[in-house]
Amino acid sequence: KKTQYNKNKMNAALISPTARVAFLSSPPPSSSSSSSFSSSSRQFHKIGFLLPRAKRGGNCRIRSNNSIRIYAADIDNYVKNVASVETQVPLKICWQLWQDRTRIPNWMPWIAKVEYDDKDRTKTKWILETEQFGQKLQFSWTAKDLEPVEYERIAWKSEDGLRNRGSVTFKEVGNNNTKIEMMIEYEVPAVLKPVGELVSPLVGSIIGKDLERFDEFAQKVEKQLLKK
Repeated sequence: KKTQYNKNKMNAALISPTARVAFLSSPPPSSSSSSSFSSSSRQFHKIGFLLPRAKRGGNCRIRSNNSIRIYAADIDNYVKNVASVETQVPLKICWQLWQDRTRIPNWMPWIAKVEYDDKDRTKTKWILETEQFGQKLQFSWTAKDLEPVEYERIAWKSEDGLRNRGSVTFKEVGNNNTKIEMMIEYEVPAVLKPVGELVSPLVGSIIGKDLERFDEFAQKVEKQLLKK
């Protein structure tokens, strides 16, 4: 019962700041109320408001419309999140949109800015701004592009600032559709260590929505290209 309560405490933090405070300050359920408590938790999971924590070394998948989100903890103290989406946009258009890193905030609004290094176009400066867990957060880092595989994969690794690495893969799946999968691995910043177990499901949810926004953005770009 205590284990179930702890899991639900974690999940409740993702609903809203008000609900989170109320839930986390409440005492563990008594044996008489545990049945209804568990039933309520299962209902939230069913309608998709709560995201489960992945066990260390394992993973958890949630399918939402056409995207799949995977949460997992890596063995080197990095946290790993993966999200994917299938879009009805040709692979070449999707690939080109990701080539210009300065476009990324269009579908990833928590990335406030991406700028290229003046002397080295394989390096970019990233600024992340978001409000989570009742705090306004800002992180920055310089990323170095790794060798790309044209129309298949781009990848990067941070050189300073927030430690992270990741990749975006592209795959043509027929009927001019493209499957895009994004993987990021990162070290939880010190300021978020007290709520460290909440970070992975939160980031997983965010990048899943980011790719859904990319789908919408790419479709708009394709329509503009067809008009020309």
